[in-house]
Amino acid sequence: MEASEGGDGNQSVGSEGMTMIGRACCGVSCLALMLACGPPHRVVATPTAAELPAALVEFIEERWPGARVAAPEAVSTCPGSSSSGVAGGDFNGDGVPDIVVRVLAPDGVYLVEALAHTDNYTFYDTRLEGDLAAASIAVRKRGEQFASPSGAGDFFGADTAVVACGTAVTAYFWTGTGLDPRKIGN
Repeated sequence: MEASEGGDGNQSVGSEGMTMIGRACCGVSCLALMLACGPPHRVVATPTAAELPAALVEFIEERWPGARVAAPEAVSTCPGSSSSGVAGGDFNGDGVPDIVVRVLAPDGVYLVEALAHTDNYTFYDTRLEGDLAAASIAVRKRGEQFASPSGAGDFFGADTAVVACGTAVTAYFWTGTGLDPRKIGN
């Protein structure tokens, strides 16, 4: 960067320096935008049931002895059920891939979200009742549009686990402290 001292004692920066300052300002603007909008969205690879993290497997085995991760076909015959019982997404918007699984337990069917942290997981579960127990699980991506029950359009603020059976669709929104199931349109 080239600087010259003017007769008044002030320093002026040459055009090369202005480019560097402009880049720094652009970087600050980009950082501010990222902080306001969340981290850039990444495609999250979904593990198979055999590739689940050991901590998740241990949680399931301790909570529901004899339970297993199950695809909808193993539970019932819901139209359109084609999920493997495992899906991946960034449910809490922290940029770290999380996992959602369907668990077939002796006392019912559960949806379990495993939120990944640097070195561990936090688990949240909810029982799937009625048709939802036989439904497929999927992940709707941050920014995708959905219809609220009133028909108004809205957008997912983060990747969201969705359980669907025919036209019955329930989204499990992350609230910061747990899962908030809400019926939505397709």
